[in-house]
Amino acid sequence: MTVPDLRTERLLLRAPRHGDIGAITLYAGDHRVAGMTTSIPHPYSDQLAEAYVTSILEGRHREQVWAIDATPSEGAEFVGLISLKPEIVEIGYWIGPPFWSTGYASEALARILKHFTDDQGHDQIKASVFFDNPASQQVLRKAGFVETGKTWLHSVSRDTEVPALTFRYTAKAG
Repeated sequence: MTVPDLRTERLLLRAPRHGDIGAITLYAGDHRVAGMTTSIPHPYSDQLAEAYVTSILEGRHREQVWAIDATPSEGAEFVGLISLKPEIVEIGYWIGPPFWSTGYASEALARILKHFTDDQGHDQIKASVFFDNPASQQVLRKAGFVETGKTWLHSVSRDTEVPALTFRYTAKAG
């Protein structure tokens, strides 16, 4: 799925490109990142990153995916990914460890929420976060997500079911 470029004060949210493969491999390959996602295996290789980016660029990937690029504020060209599964309107994201605690996740999430509520008309967006990921829970709460329940999700890198919290964002009417 082709995604539009979206901008914030410090970030450009853009389609991933082949030049991102090395950074994707490095950051997604970090067990601290992979272990907090449902779908990233560990170890993670350049071949997996290349297949992932190619599937996005060729329109074969079911999610809408943006690379988080901090070059507008003279930062790194690639700091993480943010995506939305349109069929269930669920958002997911990860940030590379060197960029944790920079506010990039919150800034990117706020812009994506604006895009999906104002530009695409979605009024509700879901998210899930593992219990042992309080930083991501905080990002969701700061963006206006409300906890809706508990569940178990499979983590590929952990090769097990992991307890998670579910969240929902409801767009303000008017």
